[in-house]
Amino acid sequence: MSVVLRPTLIVWGGFWNDRTQVLQPEDLNSHASVTCYFLSEALKQHFEVVQIPGFDSLEVALDHPEAVGVLSCFQAGFTRLKERNPQQFKKIKRAFAGRLASIIDFVSFRKYADEHFFTVLPPNKGLKEKIKHFYSGASVHHLGWSADPKNCYPEPVDIPRVFLDHGNYGGADHTSVFVRALSALQNDPSLPAFEVFFQGNNGIEAVALDGSWKSEQYDRQAKVRWLDLQKVYRTCSIFCVTHRESAGLGAIEAAMCGAQLIVPDDGFPFLNACLLTDRLDYTIAKCEEGSITQALKEAIGASSQGRRKQVHERLSKTNSWAVAAERIAKSNFWRNGS
Repeated sequence: MSVVLRPTLIVWGGFWNDRTQVLQPEDLNSHASVTCYFLSEALKQHFEVVQIPGFDSLEVALDHPEAVGVLSCFQAGFTRLKERNPQQFKKIKRAFAGRLASIIDFVSFRKYADEHFFTVLPPNKGLKEKIKHFYSGASVHHLGWSADPKNCYPEPVDIPRVFLDHGNYGGADHTSVFVRALSALQNDPSLPAFEVFFQGNNGIEAVALDGSWKSEQYDRQAKVRWLDLQKVYRTCSIFCVTHRESAGLGAIEAAMCGAQLIVPDDGFPFLNACLLTDRLDYTIAKCEEGSITQALKEAIGASSQGRRKQVHERLSKTNSWAVAAERIAKSNFWRNGS
């Protein structure tokens, strides 16, 4: 009986250092590290996976000339590598020409060093998007939103829990609108009692609805361990998107835990609403207190453990890392050229 050897794929990303030690769940605290860990695990169904977590350690890839390609979990990782370490980029390019792929939220109007992209956002087939993709110099494939069903699932709760995503670290932040709306609803006789939590610069905290709330600019270095975030998401009935997102990892993970998403429409041409698919359970509300209040009232009133379980089961089939890994495997990007 002949043995079919699986091709080797290098998965690169996680931390901006020279780390070579393989990632573990307790290490995860960023989009890149989460993507690297879970894609590495899921891709093992299709490849022999070599994981290189550190940005500055990519030269280790040269020890694996048998690899069919290199997949960056850093956004446009090879473009960044060319900018930060052009000599290392030349070595990697020479060894894996035509086989350098990166995860990216969406493709911008710019030239990239990356040869293939897997986009989180669904493809737009308009002429402008086609021109942009052609100008980028890369082939473009759809990856989609991904979460891990084994960690992202609903746990029973006694009362509805509302979670506010972390604030913006630059640009418009809508956290205060949500806090005012929730303050107005806390004594609504038609609603059950509910709890509110948010991710701030001091970690996960309860939100004071007594008028003492003070907004803060989010510090991107104020990280919360990924495992700790999942413990919170599992108990949430509602997840509030507080700022414009691109990948929106927290949103899809909370959604897979059964949370309904409340998405503010602030009138910008590239809305948060554009980042969601009809497979997610979300409500779009105008970004003003009255509309947000109404959306929250309906969501709190409709919250149930049964609905949360149904959402989890549905998204587990359509938005898992296994689905993303299969899309990467079927793309054959290492054979298709750039």
